[in-house]
Amino acid sequence: METREAQFERRMVDALRKQVPVKDLPGVRIAQVRQEPERPFDVSFELTSGKNRILVFAEIKQAPSPSCWRRLVPGYSA
Repeated sequence: METREAQFERRMVDALRKQVPVKDLPGVRIAQVRQEPERPFDVSFELTSGKNRILVFAEIKQAPSPSCWRRLVPGYSA
């Protein structure tokens, strides 16, 4: 039986493959989505816009920790 965490991760990877995060961004596309369970990250993919390509390595989390928010959002306090 699949854990809740594994189900969530599978749904997020599926959303990437279906272009959900970029659906309203003209010319932006997600490609080469790969789950990477043996690596320190959960998924990798290419984000493309026109001739520009970025290789993204991501860790999938249901909720960011307070320390993660502090790194991402200046002035955040929890």
